[in-house]
Amino acid sequence: MNPNTATENTVKNLSYEEIIYQAQNAPKVLTSVSAADQDDVSRAPGLLLTKEEIISIKRYEAAALELPSTLEDVQNYLNYGDVNDVGPGLEYKNFLDLFTLTRNHALQWSPLYDEMKLTGTKLRIFAHSMSVYGDSITQLYDGILSVKKLEKLLEVNQVETLAQLKEIEVNSGEKFPDIELEKDTKKNLGSYLSTIFDKVKNNLEDTQNVHKELTDFSDTLHNRVVPKIKTQLQLVSNNSVQADIEVLKSAIDARSLLIDEKSKEYKALVEKSISNALSFNLPGLVMGIYVGVEADGVRVERNRLSEAQKLDIEKLSKKDKTLASLHHMKRYLQNLQLVTFDADVATQNLRHVWNVIYQYVKQSQSSIDTINDALSLGLFMAEFKLVIDPWRHIEKTADIFITVFKEAEEEYKKNYINDNQH
Repeated sequence: MNPNTATENTVKNLSYEEIIYQAQNAPKVLTSVSAADQDDVSRAPGLLLTKEEIISIKRYEAAALELPSTLEDVQNYLNYGDVNDVGPGLEYKNFLDLFTLTRNHALQWSPLYDEMKLTGTKLRIFAHSMSVYGDSITQLYDGILSVKKLEKLLEVNQVETLAQLKEIEVNSGEKFPDIELEKDTKKNLGSYLSTIFDKVKNNLEDTQNVHKELTDFSDTLHNRVVPKIKTQLQLVSNNSVQADIEVLKSAIDARSLLIDEKSKEYKALVEKSISNALSFNLPGLVMGIYVGVEADGVRVERNRLSEAQKLDIEKLSKKDKTLASLHHMKRYLQNLQLVTFDADVATQNLRHVWNVIYQYVKQSQSSIDTINDALSLGLFMAEFKLVIDPWRHIEKTADIFITVFKEAEEEYKKNYINDNQH
């Protein structure tokens, strides 16, 4: 099942009690595994992207933007000599079309990156707001006269359960006198919930926008850039090459197929792991990118193959610059396909969290009319407190996600920005 479909359908099918449970638990579980603060988490820290994934995309972006952008630049880059000596599909214009497509795709990344980078900051701001509004609603509750009367009633009658309270009501024949709410209590409570609702709605919309832009970026990658690179590689490969180049090229081609197979295997294992969320009792969260042991093993092996590929391509670049350049780009694209897959899953998980909070606050707003006395308000407060409390810790955890981007940018500048090697 597609993670997209799974998360969307899950929220729609949840009962109110399940929404309450998810609202209380999904945020802390997602931030915990994203921060990699559990022993069984194999993924590096990162809410939407890890440090290694950020660097990987930045290297692709830099390589793509360095490609020649005019016909004259392409001629100098390829340095064929007599263009009439090359085969069909290998004219300078064909390469210019490919390079232009790749450059334009890379240009999509910068605004998307800025949005993803802000996600951790927005999460921290929202978490702080939840703490503040939680404290305010608690103060509102503590200051209500009827609540104090109810507490006294419970103490005098030694009531410890709701059943005991109901028994007193039945025996007395009265509906708990003097615990009705003051006139403005529901209005004030509704105002707080409305403010929280607006903030959740904004975060949900922001995450949906990130997902849309990520989908567009990924679709262009899968449906246009990768096929074009593969076609051009095949055309170059079909040209006569020296025997030593042919041996190296064959090894690179075979390993490239293995990398694609490992990527498919990894994605299949992650999608299969949708059921793993049941162990957290949180259907809707796709946990395979965090705690999937099988998937992580495949990912490690795939990355090992990619590093070996890099070394052979560097050898090839000394023998055939054009062929090596295309293989470099193909390797970047293979890595990028996996990065965007993981980022898409992580974005879906974040959207699921906003969805359950959104539904919880929305239904809480609707239920305000049923809160008529201190007892019903107390029941709401007990439930609401469990939703609020995790955000106090999430506010601190969000700093990890912000730091990931900072460290990735620093490492990229230090190790790669002046590195002309691929």
